[in-house]
Amino acid sequence: MNLFIRFGGIIIREYRRSDLNAVHMMLSEPGIYRTTCSIPKCCDRSYAAMWLDGVRRSFKKRSDLEFGVFSAATGDLIGNIGLIGIFYPNKSADITYIIRSKYQHLGYAVLASKLIIGFGFERLGLLRIHGRCMDFNQASRAVMLKCGFIYEGTGRDEMIKDGRPVNLEHYSILKSEYDSLKGSIFYPNAVFPYLY
Repeated sequence: MNLFIRFGGIIIREYRRSDLNAVHMMLSEPGIYRTTCSIPKCCDRSYAAMWLDGVRRSFKKRSDLEFGVFSAATGDLIGNIGLIGIFYPNKSADITYIIRSKYQHLGYAVLASKLIIGFGFERLGLLRIHGRCMDFNQASRAVMLKCGFIYEGTGRDEMIKDGRPVNLEHYSILKSEYDSLKGSIFYPNAVFPYLY
């Protein structure tokens, strides 16, 4: 199935091989490296191709569902949104998002996140979506809070970045919380496709 969500000026869809140049540009941005856990500092085209192939393989297995976020007006790649580490027995997943620098602070991360959260709860049957960010990443923290996530705690020295320990803040939203917020902060008119 070709997943496709169009809402609020963006399109969320599966990646295609033809997206490689845009993906390479996105993953090469210094700000993306600084605030992500696994993107390398020097991201060449071969790494971008490997990343794109990995995303497409994981999508087929339904273990990680990552999508491109594109401008509905221009077709430009705005960023990446996804639910990863999906654990179907516990009906849980982690949210992940990347927004290219020229599209930051325009509301795209919140819009795409709210849509993927709705998709996760409405179509995947999830009961919990978890998110985390480095403790200095105020923008990522703000996205989760605007999406109704609740702060759960901080993992001290939870990861190593550039040879130094970094604290990770943990947040989550439950299906019951999403249901109570659906009419206020989420988009009840959004249409979410099913995965087959």
